[in-house]
Amino acid sequence: MSDQLLSPTNIAELASVSRSVVSNWRKRYDDFPEPVGGTDSRPLFSRDEIISWLTARDYTVTEDTVATIWASLNVLRGILEADSAQILVLLLFGIRQYLPDEFDEIAGAHRNERLSLLDAAEAELRSHYPTDEKNRVALRVDLADLLTGISPASVDPLLTAIGSAEVGRIADYADEIIARFSRTDRFGNVHGSVGSSSSALLAALLRDVEGTVYDPASGIADALVLVAAHHRATSLIGSEISPRALIVACLRTMLSGVNVSFTLGDVLAEDPVPDLVADAVIVEPPLGVRVDPTDMLADPRFSYGISSSMGSELLWIQHALAHLAPEGRAYVLTSHAVLRRGRREKDIRANLLTAGCVEAIVSLPSRTLSYTATPPALWVLRNPGPARSVLFIDARDVTEPRDVVPSWLSEGRIDAPHARIDITTLLADGSDLTPAPWTGFDDVDPTLVKKAAIDTAAALSATLESLAASQLPPIALDGLPKPQITTVGKLLDVGVVERVPNRAGRTAKTDPSVVRHQHLRDQALPTQCENPALNSTDETKPGDVLLTTVHGIFAMVDWGGDRRVSLGVEHLRVTDRSALAPDYLAFALTGTWNERFRVESAMSRITLEDMEIPMIPLSDQEEVGQLLSRIGEIQNQARHIVQLGDEARSGILDAVRHHIDIS
Repeated sequence: MSDQLLSPTNIAELASVSRSVVSNWRKRYDDFPEPVGGTDSRPLFSRDEIISWLTARDYTVTEDTVATIWASLNVLRGILEADSAQILVLLLFGIRQYLPDEFDEIAGAHRNERLSLLDAAEAELRSHYPTDEKNRVALRVDLADLLTGISPASVDPLLTAIGSAEVGRIADYADEIIARFSRTDRFGNVHGSVGSSSSALLAALLRDVEGTVYDPASGIADALVLVAAHHRATSLIGSEISPRALIVACLRTMLSGVNVSFTLGDVLAEDPVPDLVADAVIVEPPLGVRVDPTDMLADPRFSYGISSSMGSELLWIQHALAHLAPEGRAYVLTSHAVLRRGRREKDIRANLLTAGCVEAIVSLPSRTLSYTATPPALWVLRNPGPARSVLFIDARDVTEPRDVVPSWLSEGRIDAPHARIDITTLLADGSDLTPAPWTGFDDVDPTLVKKAAIDTAAALSATLESLAASQLPPIALDGLPKPQITTVGKLLDVGVVERVPNRAGRTAKTDPSVVRHQHLRDQALPTQCENPALNSTDETKPGDVLLTTVHGIFAMVDWGGDRRVSLGVEHLRVTDRSALAPDYLAFALTGTWNERFRVESAMSRITLEDMEIPMIPLSDQEEVGQLLSRIGEIQNQARHIVQLGDEARSGILDAVRHHIDIS
């Protein structure tokens, strides 16, 4: 594809290597293509030149439609805001799918004629948005304003890339593009991210729900699209305050073939669907948003109470209840702060408890929400009625809430700290609905606590005896010759060490044999490939050295081989073991002197070629390696002692807390 420009990240995707590898290519190879655009800090390269260079070196070039479309935006970066670029891409996707003749006309038209054709196509496409005519007018995209300052030629690569996309997969491509914008721009995150944990959980909770589903803070409609995939709900309704987010939601649902009806507006200020009755309501409202409660005092939706200006989350809960069918359920995500804040919010919680509206509260893990690390809480709500207790679950340590929480709430076995607490007890304790204080104590098994404490103490004693009996070989390094200080870059140049290209890429996320940063940090390699390929360049060989410099320097020798390597790990192979021992190389790479080469950035790393290796004779390398290996074994024993000590301490304290005899 001519005229397309690639960033270093795009090149890394094209070659299935890490970005640092591309940086090293630019430093090491004089024939690497020169930038043809961009800036010194963000250079852009000719796609054709890069592909020719990679092909000449036998790198497999991965032609990826989404990556190509993403790279076509390079010429627009710095000119077009991220949310505007996202809407432009989605509009072109929509025109390509719904108005193919108009798309071809736009792509083939003279550049000066495109704007009028785009305007006409946008108006035609917008007439199909799943909302009313008043909202469609409000959702109009002013393309003349959006494209101000952009050369007409700059849109050519984007039109070509989208024109080459497989029509049957446009919805998938659109979702991947939205996901990329979500990772790079706050717009996408605040209004939802494709396939987010929170959306996946809310959709999983509604897996068997039939009838009407309502999401009053639908954002880019991620949860509703996932609910639609269950093919049970007969009607999907969404509301959103942000016009930009609603444009994305309309285009996304149209491309996916999902039937959703949207409204635009401030839901808390004015109910856009006052007569709606839903069988299920799901809400992931923005956290900590200030509201003016003055105009809400007479609103019948908020009969349980109006809180302070920081209490919008309790208003969302009441809005959800106001639209719930008699046997329906509402699932609302909030911050933990709203579970225990005092004053007015305490009174609202008490009113909700007294009315029997709170069925369960679940603490969820950090990173459940795409835009913050703050762990949220899930409220399970029902209409007012007789109720005696509330179920509390502390699921903060759960890896995938969507896989377990729905079954826990439907009377399944709960494999997490939990408790069912009487409403009278909750009211007497200030209506604190935080799960942690209420969970974990009633399910303690005295036999297990006693056994764990005794077994751990015995293991600790045995390990201490073993360590006390350990002997460290004499340290006698006075006869070592003065080392010759060289660098990894020089070792690569003379062929003593080979840098093995990393081809695991993004497809290896679930492969248990892939070596990642944490494996080197913990000094424990993963399992080997079950079916290693013959002479595969994708897998390690015995004696390969693996290195990461992220947040420290960690290196290991893979003496077993048959493992794959993630993009964040350097893969080295000693090709001349008469000059350099693999274990000595791994130890030398971790020398503290190499920290001075660290480049501080968002992802702090050290350039591999700069790292220094003190070269000594092979026999001395082996002696030093044996000494450091023995010290490493002792360190591992010491770490094991610390772990056992923590477990023994915890066991003893548990026994004291629960009055368990461990004699």
